[in-house]
Amino acid sequence: MASTSHINHNDIADFAKLKPLGRLLKIKHFGDKGYTQFLGIVTPKHSVVIEFIGSLDELNAVLGVIKTLIKEHKEVDRKHSEVYMELDSILQHIQRKIINITYCLTTIPQHRKELCLLQETDIQELEEMIERLWNTLSNERKKCLFVLPRENIVYAFLNLARTVCRRVERIASRLFHYSMIRKECYVYLNRLSDLLYILMRYLADRLDIIEECL
Repeated sequence: MASTSHINHNDIADFAKLKPLGRLLKIKHFGDKGYTQFLGIVTPKHSVVIEFIGSLDELNAVLGVIKTLIKEHKEVDRKHSEVYMELDSILQHIQRKIINITYCLTTIPQHRKELCLLQETDIQELEEMIERLWNTLSNERKKCLFVLPRENIVYAFLNLARTVCRRVERIASRLFHYSMIRKECYVYLNRLSDLLYILMRYLADRLDIIEECL
């Protein structure tokens, strides 16, 4: 088996130095050795790139849970079905954008232009949505910036999604500073975490959820 002792995994910059380990690729279940494939390169699973991709997947999974909870609440709480439907549509759109960010990183360079479609307009779209939803909140809610989620499970899971997105953003910052992801991808994640916070507060406002202000 090809030796990996010469590879320094302590610095993200060393990722660019990794070379395909041909013989290792032929071994079945080489993931048991703590490696995976990334763009044809055998990469340690603790690599920041793999951590970023996995965290994006985790974020999308949490959004999927929220969409499932929305469907259940919409059928029970018909009074607020319109709010839940609006939220479901927004999350569906976000999930597609997250998948596209994954494409931006995991697609071989010659195909990135056709698959990596995230643009500045997508960021502007989030910013406009943030401003629109924030402006619908009551002045009393606007005074309180830090809250403890309670009463509604969709509300609580939106807060969880926000924290996961913040973690994804922190990982993306490392990749961005090493020019491994486009600026649009990083900025989009930054705005997305803000939007998830606003969505949580918007839901509370529309459903008259009593928030515990800190």
